[in-house]
Amino acid sequence: MRRREAVDLEAAFARYRDLLGEGEWRAMCEAFARPLPPTLWVHPRRAAAEEVRAALSADGHAPRPLPWLAGAAALSAPARLGRRLEFRAGLLHTQEAASMLPPVALDPRPGEVVLDLCAAPGGKTAQMSLMMGGRGTLVANDLSFARLSALRATQERLGLTNMVLCAQEGERLLRDHPPCFDKVLVDAPCSCEGTARKRGGWRFEEERGDARAALRATQERLLLNALRLTREGGRVVYSTCTLDPRENEGSLSGALARFEGAVEVEPLSLPGLRVEPGLPSFGGERFSEAAAGAARVYPHHNDTGGFFLVSLRVRRAARAAAADPYAGWRRAGDLPPARDDELIGWAAAHLGLPREAFEGLRLTQGCKRAASVVCAEVLVPPTRVEVAGLPAFHTRGRLPHLTTGASVEWGRRAGRQGVCLTTPAEVDRYYRGEAQPLSAEARDAAGPLRRGDVVVSFKSPRYATPVPLGSGFCAEEGAGLTLVSLYPRARALAPHASAFEGPAAEEEGTAEEGAAE
Repeated sequence: MRRREAVDLEAAFARYRDLLGEGEWRAMCEAFARPLPPTLWVHPRRAAAEEVRAALSADGHAPRPLPWLAGAAALSAPARLGRRLEFRAGLLHTQEAASMLPPVALDPRPGEVVLDLCAAPGGKTAQMSLMMGGRGTLVANDLSFARLSALRATQERLGLTNMVLCAQEGERLLRDHPPCFDKVLVDAPCSCEGTARKRGGWRFEEERGDARAALRATQERLLLNALRLTREGGRVVYSTCTLDPRENEGSLSGALARFEGAVEVEPLSLPGLRVEPGLPSFGGERFSEAAAGAARVYPHHNDTGGFFLVSLRVRRAARAAAADPYAGWRRAGDLPPARDDELIGWAAAHLGLPREAFEGLRLTQGCKRAASVVCAEVLVPPTRVEVAGLPAFHTRGRLPHLTTGASVEWGRRAGRQGVCLTTPAEVDRYYRGEAQPLSAEARDAAGPLRRGDVVVSFKSPRYATPVPLGSGFCAEEGAGLTLVSLYPRARALAPHASAFEGPAAEEEGTAEEGAAE
């Protein structure tokens, strides 16, 4: 793990000295010099926050709840949470504390049609999907699918079925489309000043040419497109991880001027969080009076990164509403069909997975290799590229197989062919991709087993029910049975690592492994 490089923080943030005053400015620089505490939130369908905090405490971590998000916590010491059982089994997700704020401000609800315009790397998108209860439509867009790869992995690990992934320039997405979204998040690309605490190689560089002006122009175009696509009465949250007022209040003011009273800034409610209001001016530039309703988050006030966010209400839509704003969109039932009866029938017959587990969901064959499960309410916009749903069944062989994501999502409901590991050593071997003989305890917990696919879980006194880990294969070897791990090689646990690790030494790394904003 590389060490943090020295940064001249006083030079990097000198422009804010007069703005904040000497005492506040120095406290901010000192906060930026300290590493970020690892922070996380708990998957609300898979575990109770108290269980996860207790499990982390048992291994030497000291989690404390974050007041602005239910189920969120910060740790007191560096940790490689990406290695742990709770992360791999999708019980928790690692995310910087300030970056959890935009979904809280947007407050997406079940059944709504929501857009995340700049979704990568996807932590906020995952937050919103779970806040929506897996219902409605969440369109996650970014420049390319290469940028969305981390979000795709998060989607599979957390079992998110109401997401549609699109790859297009955000300022051009559905550009001539009538207003259609209930809510839009614009977490815009920025100069990232607020991430100085966590970016090991972050450097301050003097501005060159018109780079900042070009960045601000991109931010304004993104925000303008978001506002155009939002239905009358709908909401947009604009956020960045920079402190630069030109990218924050400046971009906001430019967009407000274009809409001439059709959009208004709404007050933000973020209990337990200290925020400062938006600025009236900076560096000789005056901003909209409405910018005072924005929130500036400084690292020394809440022990977070630096952040900016503002909530906007569209009072008068930019374009006339269409009789059917989703004309030309595909419903879940319009997606390429999968062999529903065969796949769900196999899961019921072989694994005892009840058909009711797929209630409210549709199966679609997005490619030859896999069939995906998608929320039946999902709407797919008419964009150039899209991927809908959670890959659930491998379909290339003679018989289907559950994906790791599907085993983790629905494994608790499997009534047959379940292998329940009982020791941390067995769990580590499974996550390393190693085959292992089934212990007497695991065989007793599993019940009758036959050769073939199994759902692998871990029975721990720390959790009320066994925790699904993924898929495996039960093979006969001599007089006994062997569990062959089917955990994905790309995510395999390193030989020296453990899924039950305690705090890490500071120089060995932090929770950034597996983290996504």
